[in-house]
Amino acid sequence: MGIYYMYTVVVVVIALLVNLDTLSTCVLAQVTTKSSHWTHSTMRGAINNIIDKRSLRVDNSGDGRGDTEERVGNIFSKVSNFFKNNNAIRWADAAKSDDFVKKKFKLTGLSGVALTGHKNYKHFEKFVEIKTSNQLDAWLKADKSTVAVWRELGLGSISTWDDLMNAAHTDAFKIYQRYVDSFDNNAVINAAFKGKPIPVWSSDTSWTERIARMVNWKANKKSEKHIMLMLGFNTFSLDALEANQNAKTYLIYW
Repeated sequence: MGIYYMYTVVVVVIALLVNLDTLSTCVLAQVTTKSSHWTHSTMRGAINNIIDKRSLRVDNSGDGRGDTEERVGNIFSKVSNFFKNNNAIRWADAAKSDDFVKKKFKLTGLSGVALTGHKNYKHFEKFVEIKTSNQLDAWLKADKSTVAVWRELGLGSISTWDDLMNAAHTDAFKIYQRYVDSFDNNAVINAAFKGKPIPVWSSDTSWTERIARMVNWKANKKSEKHIMLMLGFNTFSLDALEANQNAKTYLIYW
């Protein structure tokens, strides 16, 4: 494209010079015919003025070409992003693996700034978000218990406080937090409008998952009444409540 542009400029300049010579000759002839009182400096000023105007037109033409090339580049970029976005959605809906999509977006082997700074990383992020949302929706539709999701995400092996603290920064833990928040909200809505009983924690729920749920309640500012419903306090007698593990969880929470 650079060579083509250079040739074009050369041709335009030559054409202008030819026209200028012709135009200068015509102007001089007209000046000589019309008035013998015009001085040499006056005629030279008129010619220079014409040359200046021609030069301005050449410069403007160059700017216009640059603007056109920039617009064409922007169009190609938008088209490319459109197709990449569509691919991200299509692969997410097909539940393709992260490695598969990274390879398609030429992100394989990248990490840190090299990964996040890549032009295709935003499309990979879109893929991950849609895929995660699809998975959350599927779990909610199946009314999957939080314990089952906790284990499916690989969090069931957490048994110590240090393990829990380390897991808190993982994608799996964050996905669990998103799920339990939606799960709790759906449970209350279904109880109010459909008369469905609220799922109560089972006695075999691990203490690490209980802590994770309490973190979620705090983060989302759940009301005391909401938490009592989730712990099943409305279904227990006083004696049963005192002996129930959920009562101890409630005391720890508050």
